[in-house]
Amino acid sequence: MAVHSYHRYMLLAVLLLATTGMQAQHRDFAFERDSSAWLTSANAAGLTRMTGRNISTADVSMQIQRGAWTDYSQSPHADEAAASVESFFRLSSRVAAYGSMSLNTFSGKRMGGSVFTNPMRMPFDIVEDSLTNLGRKHRDTYRLTGAVGADLWRGLAAGLRIDYTSANYAKYKDLRHKNLLMDMQVSAGLLMPVGPHFDLGAAYLYRRSTESLDFRTYGRYDKNYNSLIAYGVFMGKVEQFGTEGYTNKNHSMPFVDEQHGASLQITFKSANPHSSRSQVEWHHEAAIARRRGYYGRRSPYTVRLSAHESMRYAYHTRLTLHTVGSRHLLDFSVEAENLENHASTNRETINDAGSNYYEYYDPVKTANKLWVEGRAAYTGHLGLHNGLPTWTVTAALEWSHRRQTAYAYPFVRRQRVDNRRWHTALQRNIPLRSSLLSLQLRGGWQEGSGQPFSDGTLATPSDKQSPPLTTDTWSLREYEWLTTGQYHLGVTAKVAFPVRPALPAYISISADHCRAPHPGHRDQLAGTDRTTATLAVGCTF
Repeated sequence: MAVHSYHRYMLLAVLLLATTGMQAQHRDFAFERDSSAWLTSANAAGLTRMTGRNISTADVSMQIQRGAWTDYSQSPHADEAAASVESFFRLSSRVAAYGSMSLNTFSGKRMGGSVFTNPMRMPFDIVEDSLTNLGRKHRDTYRLTGAVGADLWRGLAAGLRIDYTSANYAKYKDLRHKNLLMDMQVSAGLLMPVGPHFDLGAAYLYRRSTESLDFRTYGRYDKNYNSLIAYGVFMGKVEQFGTEGYTNKNHSMPFVDEQHGASLQITFKSANPHSSRSQVEWHHEAAIARRRGYYGRRSPYTVRLSAHESMRYAYHTRLTLHTVGSRHLLDFSVEAENLENHASTNRETINDAGSNYYEYYDPVKTANKLWVEGRAAYTGHLGLHNGLPTWTVTAALEWSHRRQTAYAYPFVRRQRVDNRRWHTALQRNIPLRSSLLSLQLRGGWQEGSGQPFSDGTLATPSDKQSPPLTTDTWSLREYEWLTTGQYHLGVTAKVAFPVRPALPAYISISADHCRAPHPGHRDQLAGTDRTTATLAVGCTF
């Protein structure tokens, strides 16, 4: 990893720490952020329900990851560095705001698999068709978020939130790719009180993401480089790197994804948040969005290779109980998406002026994909004293269901995968004179079930129809990653201390280990364990 990247993050941290001018008091940003579900809602008007003091946090971190128990697109030898700053603050008695900024740089060795920055929830994938061209990949990610909520009249509030992400992602071994990602999310919402105990909100949601892919070679020109255009379950067509198709070397090919949606929120609160009695807040949030996009360039004179469409549904509820000495949170969420992808059929022709253009015909369905994900969690903050819990207990169950069908008529490949993850953690805050020691132990277990793939036909193939090509090594590696029983163990030690009366700071060290004791298809795996170590320095004020 480049040395100048570390210097950039350390300089940002020093500037943030040096400009801190608040009283040195130990505070927990995550604890105060969870004081109300409105603070993390997609509806920024909920920021007006902020009751606590202004709070900010800033940190820099470095992480190393070693071990080959990875998904098909991850690295067995990776390093990351990051810097971030995040804040909730009131501009006036009627206006509250939230802001965050983060930088992250990643460098991984012996990487292959998908060329996309994030291959999750993609309508198709582009993967290397062999394991002989693994190489180093590097990614820089920049995120900026701003949100503001304003009380317009007697609790009627309006809010606006913008999340912007930019990333560069590149592979440094043939077949090389260079990606430029832009992801922007915007929400605009209203919030109104309905009687003394209810708040009702609604928001418009918009998201647009573009990722341009540029493929190059700098090595041997007499060697052919092939990529699998995977419609689903790592089945599709193999494309040779050249002047046409998904890996066109003459043109940067954009993947465009756009969503329009809406969300509805309703919250019940039992008492005045400033009272000394026990208080209950029950927050519900539901969202729906329509997703559309394409790969290529949408114009008569450029080629559009595929188009996709889906509907997305999400629901989250949080029940919060505040007492004099504790806080308890129960969370439940579920999200579902059903996507279809179609490959374009076209013909390149020449018009009367001598210009090339494309005529498009009926598209061909190549995939249907269903994702369902859910989470149920409990968090207990016990023994509250001076705004901090003495003990924090968390327990969570997460699950996912994925069903994919890929088509290359008359051939079809299906997959069904279920994944379950249990997590638990225990944290103890120990005052040490003017310092605070926080120790956390965590553990988890993950397993799953299903079938890696099932091949079939929709009609009897003719003698001239050959089965589509596949990369079963990637498919089996991903399947084992999702379904093999594996345990996770981790520990964190954090010391918060005042550098001087006006400068609180902390140092945190974490270590995590994951291992799959008895994986199947061991011959397709590169390893069965992975260890991560993280060092972070920052402040909360």
